[in-house]
Amino acid sequence: MLKLLIPFVGGVLLGESFGLPLWVVWFTLAGAGLGALLLRSQVLLAMLCLVAGLAAVELRPPRHLTPEGVTTLFEIGIEGIPVEGSKGMKGEGVILGWRDSGSGRWYPSGERVLFSTDSLTRVEAGERILCRTKLRPFGSDPRWSGYHRLMERRGFVGRIWISERGIFSREQDSGRSLHEWAVERMRRLEIGGEEEAVLLSMVTGERGGLNREIRDRYARSGMAHLLAVSGLHVGIVLMIVNILLGWMSLLTHGHRWRAVICIGVVWGFVAVTGFPPSAIRAGVMCTILQAAWASGEEYGALNAWAATALVMLVWNAGWIGDIGFQLSFVSVAAILVWGVPLLRRLRTQWWWMNVMVDSVVISVVVGVGTAPLVIRAFGFAPLAGVVLNPVAIILGGVLLVVGIVWMIFPVELWSGVAGWLVRRSAEGLDLLAEAGSRMPRVEGEEAVGAWSVIGIYLGFVALTVLLAAVRRVRGPRLGRM
Repeated sequence: MLKLLIPFVGGVLLGESFGLPLWVVWFTLAGAGLGALLLRSQVLLAMLCLVAGLAAVELRPPRHLTPEGVTTLFEIGIEGIPVEGSKGMKGEGVILGWRDSGSGRWYPSGERVLFSTDSLTRVEAGERILCRTKLRPFGSDPRWSGYHRLMERRGFVGRIWISERGIFSREQDSGRSLHEWAVERMRRLEIGGEEEAVLLSMVTGERGGLNREIRDRYARSGMAHLLAVSGLHVGIVLMIVNILLGWMSLLTHGHRWRAVICIGVVWGFVAVTGFPPSAIRAGVMCTILQAAWASGEEYGALNAWAATALVMLVWNAGWIGDIGFQLSFVSVAAILVWGVPLLRRLRTQWWWMNVMVDSVVISVVVGVGTAPLVIRAFGFAPLAGVVLNPVAIILGGVLLVVGIVWMIFPVELWSGVAGWLVRRSAEGLDLLAEAGSRMPRVEGEEAVGAWSVIGIYLGFVALTVLLAAVRRVRGPRLGRM
C-alpha cells in the first residue's frame, strides 16, 4: 500500500499547485492503467497512482456555488450544537439554498459555513432558518490566514450573520441525530463549567463549549490531542469492548461474532461523535485490526496505515492540507516505526512497569515525530506533553469510559458516582494542562517552511532505513515478551 500511497500523494500535491485540463488527466489515466495491466510494470503502476492523485484534485466538487457579498434570502441548516457567547450564538451550518434576487429562482447549495447571531437570536441544532443575509468570505488578515485555510480545507466557504430582524421563518426538524442525543445524555450529569466542556469534547466530539482559554492551555501543555476524538479514544473503546466480550471466544465462531460486535461499537462511537475525520481514520484502522484478529491473519499495521490514508484521500483529497489529518497520520507512523520496536526491546516481566514504559515511550516518539508539523502550524512545540501525557492518558481514559457507560445507562442510581469520577478526572486534566502551559517549550521565531518540514521527515525516513539495515546486518535479537 505504501507503493500506491506515495505516488498518489505526489499527484495530489501536484494537483494542488498545477491544474491540468480534465481531458489530459483522463487520457493519461486510461493510458497508464492499460499499460500497467498489460505490461505489469511497476513504473506504469506508480504513474497510474500519480495521475489518480491529480484526478482526485480535479474531480473535487466545485466550490463557492453561493455568491459572496450579495444580500438575498438564504435557507440555513444548523449543524452540531450552537455555542452561546456574550454577543450571541456561534456554530456551524450549511446553506441549503439561496434565492437569485434578479430572477427570483432558488438554487441548492450544500456548502458549509460558520454562522453567528445577534444577542436576541437563539438557534438550536437541526433548525432550518429562512433569513435575509449574505455570505462573507474569510478575511485576508495575515494573522488568521492559517486558520482560514484550515477552515476552507474542511469545507467551509465563509461566514453568515443571522439577525432577529432578518429571519422570515424557522422550522425545527422532528428527529435528532445520534450526536445530539449523546450530548443531551451527557448533560444530564449536570457537571457544568469547563469540566463539562472537556467531557463533551472527549466523549461526544462536541467542541463548541471549548473556549479559547481552554484550547490554548491544552495546546501549550501538549495535551490538545485529548480534546479531539482520535485514535486514542477509539482505541480505548475497542480495547474495553474486547475485554468485556472475551468470553465469546469459548463459543463456536464466537471470535467472529465478537469482531462483528466490536466493529459495530467502534463505528457507533464514531457516529456519536459526528463523524469527524480523526475518528473516521481511527475507525478504519481499528476495523482492519479487529478483522485481522478474527481471521487469524497477521496485522500489517503499516499496510493498514497506508490503506487508510489512501482511502481517505481518494474520498477527499483536500484533507492532505488539514493539520489534523497530518498530525494524526504522522503520530501513528511514529508509533509503528519507532514506538513498537522500542517497546519490544524494553519489555519487562512486570505488567505495571510495562504500562508505565509504554506510556512514556509512546509520548516521546509522538512528540518528536509531530514536532516539525506542530512548529510549522503553531510556531512552537510543547515539551511538557512528554512528561504529562502518560498521566493525562490515564485520567482521560477514566473520563471516557465513565462517560460512555453513563451515555448508555443514564440511571439516577449511580449518577452521583459517575459525576464525581468525571468531575475529578476533568479537574485533574485541567491541573496538568495548567502546569504544562507554564513549562518551557521549543519556540519558533517564525513558522518553519513547508520544504523544511519535508526535508526533516525525509531525514527521519533515511535514519529509519539506515537503522533497519544495521539491525539486519547484526542479525535478529530475541527479546522477552
